[in-house]
Amino acid sequence: MKKLLPISPPLISSYPYYAGPLAILASRGNHYIPWALSNFIQLSIDNNYKLDYFQPWITWKPYECPFLDVQIINRDIFSSQQEPSAIVEEIIKSIDRGYYVYLKVNHQYLSISSNWYQQVDTAHELLIYGYCKVTESFQVADNFGGKYDFKNCPFDEFIQSCTFSPSINIDHYNKIILMKPLEDAFVGFDLLRVIDSLRDYIESRITEIRNDLSINWARNIVVGIRVYQKIEEYLELLIEQPDKKLDHRIFHVLWEHKCCMTRRIEYMRENGLLTDDTILFQQKELEKKALLFRNCALKYIVTKDIRIIQKIYKEINPFAIQEANLTSYMIEHICHINSKTDYEHILGTDLNYNLRWFLAKPVESGED
Repeated sequence: MKKLLPISPPLISSYPYYAGPLAILASRGNHYIPWALSNFIQLSIDNNYKLDYFQPWITWKPYECPFLDVQIINRDIFSSQQEPSAIVEEIIKSIDRGYYVYLKVNHQYLSISSNWYQQVDTAHELLIYGYCKVTESFQVADNFGGKYDFKNCPFDEFIQSCTFSPSINIDHYNKIILMKPLEDAFVGFDLLRVIDSLRDYIESRITEIRNDLSINWARNIVVGIRVYQKIEEYLELLIEQPDKKLDHRIFHVLWEHKCCMTRRIEYMRENGLLTDDTILFQQKELEKKALLFRNCALKYIVTKDIRIIQKIYKEINPFAIQEANLTSYMIEHICHINSKTDYEHILGTDLNYNLRWFLAKPVESGED
């Protein structure tokens, strides 16, 4: 009559396509943390000023998450035009088999969604991790109103959200993802990947790893430390057009990125891969500053005081310079103290830290 699969607050929650998988993993302990901290380093921003992690392998299709068995099926296998309620029974069967169900629905028909979603005919992701036949409801997770949360969704509202197709954000709408945690999976901390990703970040370079599709879809984005130039550009637009609505998600992603970097530095420090405590101290200062940016953005949404945006604009470039300097120093420090140590964290075949994961051609200046 009732079943709930384990779920916990995710390490990163800005967007549901990685919040969902990470929420599943978090419910089973910290074994996934070394893998997660080896990723989620690079940032990207597109021409619409959407700031996000540059993780091409996890955006909506988490094939490469080593801790999850992922099955992607067509929606029509789960549902029927003649019997819209059939999707409920299929989801219940999947949950009984231990699968979390992830799909896009029309949030306009869900009372648990924010007022904005209820006013717009748009599709948005939903993670279903439990059900109760007595109350006729699913347990679901999503960014319902600006915060990743866990809520109760009545069957009848869910059926409506699947029956009335949305007109906006319909990519992958006809797909359903089933995710089940893999038993005894383990992936260690990849120091070589971390170092290379940090280099890519401060040099604003897209890492083109063999067999990924980044070279195809990442043509019109800016990555790394240059994202701050785009954020400045966005703030200039707000100052010039005060009627333009602020997208606070930019600053939430920025803050979560600094929180994740703090966690990464703490992990390396605890495992002897980093010993300079000033790095952690300065990173925590950046994290506090990023949180201030985020809170100021939320305040601006309420007050519309343009001086708030002007203040953030003045402080963004110094923030970027401080972060670039800290990251450069951190790379140098990590490479120096680990250059002659055979750590199991290093997954490369050579302890030469001049090696790179990326396949981009070296610049003429003689860079390796």
